[in-house]
Amino acid sequence: MQLEPYKNTSLDDIENEQWLGIEGFEYIYQISNMGRVKSLAREVFRKKGSPMRKRARILKQTQAGRGNAVKVTLSNEGKLENRLITSLVWRAFFGERKENCAIYHDDNDFYNNRLDNLRERLIERESSSINHSVASSRYKGVRVKYGKYISSQIRIGGGKEITKSFKTEQEAAEWYDSMIIKYKLKRKGNFI
Repeated sequence: MQLEPYKNTSLDDIENEQWLGIEGFEYIYQISNMGRVKSLAREVFRKKGSPMRKRARILKQTQAGRGNAVKVTLSNEGKLENRLITSLVWRAFFGERKENCAIYHDDNDFYNNRLDNLRERLIERESSSINHSVASSRYKGVRVKYGKYISSQIRIGGGKEITKSFKTEQEAAEWYDSMIIKYKLKRKGNFI
């Protein structure tokens, strides 16, 4: 019986599997056209400075928050980042997605992140009766202002708010989650 790619943690390649480096983690992790993430063999240094050899392995994938997406946790120099498998596959093999577009699964199976199952489609939005120039995002803490920018805003206590602009909704959602972690806020994020 053949396992689904996301369940297959064997280092043996699946038939026709191709691997590319993950942007920002090129020498640490690779993503395949089958939607698997590989941690490469490497030497890392412990906090006290002694070296430790890490073996290559396929990373386990988990459900991302409350949504219908699958994530993986990447680490670089002690910093953890949650990344959606869909986005990793798309960026590695096609680059950035087009403005106002999202990546969809042909078979609606969010665990099937094989490259041949992903398609880029224009995001369809309902107009707001309050403000026609601002649309909400499917991500928590993210707003889209048509034709101008995508922003994320978070309140960190004491009335203080932090707002930042991004090129993509995904980046804005990831930043929102990183602020929750940084300020140790007790609330749900997008991927955490």
